[in-house]
Amino acid sequence: MTRVAGFLLIGWFFLFLQAGPVARSLPDGLKPDLLLLLVVFLGLRESPVRGAVLALLLGYLMDVFAAVTLGLNGLVMLILFLAVRTTADRVNTESPMLMVLMAGVGTLFAGLVQAFLLGYFAGQEGLWTMVIRGLPAQVGMNMGTALILLGAGRWIERRLRPDLVRLGLWPRKRLL
Repeated sequence: MTRVAGFLLIGWFFLFLQAGPVARSLPDGLKPDLLLLLVVFLGLRESPVRGAVLALLLGYLMDVFAAVTLGLNGLVMLILFLAVRTTADRVNTESPMLMVLMAGVGTLFAGLVQAFLLGYFAGQEGLWTMVIRGLPAQVGMNMGTALILLGAGRWIERRLRPDLVRLGLWPRKRLL
């Protein structure tokens, strides 16, 4: 239960960063999707049931703060998690570059699923062109952000892991 609460807290923090300081410091259209990166990480590292629940909750959290259609991001994040989880069973999930690659592929996949769902259920046909036009920049931004987060995660794990393991706040197995 503490892992679920920890991931929800990280998701809340990522959403705050995504909506606040990061959004103000970068030009329009070039904002990393930090919750998407967290869902990709969950797809590579978490168990199917726990990860699916977390992906759905993180998507709903995103919907509460920044969605036009309530439930859309929850469904997209759940579908993304299931796709990444299916792929994770067939690849070496210990590879750090896999996270970067999955960030790019996940961004493409989530964008296309979101455009399809909006076009199919909401009848917004012109959305495909907007999504396709913005996807290359979003893929690059998310892949770059994944690289930065991997470096920061490794640094945090090296510096703080012994103390956090002793306190019971970090698993004994390495995460990154």
